[in-house]
Amino acid sequence: MKNYIKMLRIDHWIKNLFILPGFLLGYLIFDLGFESKYFINLFIVLIASSLIASANYLINEWLDRHNDAKHPDKKERPAVSGKIKIKFVIILYLTLIVIGLFLSFMVNIYCFWACFAFAVSGIIYNVKPFRAKDIKIFDVIVESFNNPLRMYIGWFALSIEALIPLSLIFSYWFFGAFLMNCKRITDFKKFDEIKSRKLFRPSLGDYTLNQLYTIALIYSTLSTSFFMTFAVRYKIEMIILLPMIVMVYSLYFLNCMSDESVAAEPEKLMKSRKFMYLSIFIALLFYFLLRVDMPILDKIIFYAFNL
Repeated sequence: MKNYIKMLRIDHWIKNLFILPGFLLGYLIFDLGFESKYFINLFIVLIASSLIASANYLINEWLDRHNDAKHPDKKERPAVSGKIKIKFVIILYLTLIVIGLFLSFMVNIYCFWACFAFAVSGIIYNVKPFRAKDIKIFDVIVESFNNPLRMYIGWFALSIEALIPLSLIFSYWFFGAFLMNCKRITDFKKFDEIKSRKLFRPSLGDYTLNQLYTIALIYSTLSTSFFMTFAVRYKIEMIILLPMIVMVYSLYFLNCMSDESVAAEPEKLMKSRKFMYLSIFIALLFYFLLRVDMPILDKIIFYAFNL
């Protein structure tokens, strides 16, 4: 049983804190009062999404067991050992999915569909004939789609029927793509030959290191551009966050090029004090900028675009 629990990667549940921005965004935009039901819903969707994430990890590790055996770090995973039985994997997977979807349905139908999409995303990413993780570019795009899904799960926990601005969704999506692409960079550097990379992850053998660096730049630029579109369209004061966003991308990219990069395991980033302090600072600044009006910024932007 211990091996099956390891496959659930419970330590990765911390990634579901990416639900919080959606929750906080809706809470602040709609100026909702302090009601316990909102926070109870948040707790429920955090559990629901964590169970579905574990279900996705379960099939990920089982279906990747032969490839993981070629990886210097992942070769110690339980599925590689041969002690895991497929029938128990299926039973555990279905149990986690059913409980996760049931809990999300208890909150509301919108959370249910967002969590359902989360589960489907895991199938598209891991299972043939889709198996997006084996296709160059799509391996990152599909995996990072979980970011906007998590944002919507948090948003819908407030029973909001409106949709999040598309510009912010794309910004969050490409932010996730940037993180996943940096992980590809660290994986790429673990192998000296294309053949070894392909044995571990077929899509990895189709990249070059320069391509991965360039794609990381593209994702960070797209994410920043969409966030600025959101700021100009909805709340011009948010443009003040631009230097902080650029700094986060720059620091993370520099880290992924080091030998001891946290990009190999992004969940560890959530345990970093520096990252948490920076995240708290950005969250507080976001809250402040959402609450204040700075008419001077409108004038500056207007004159800048009319020169």
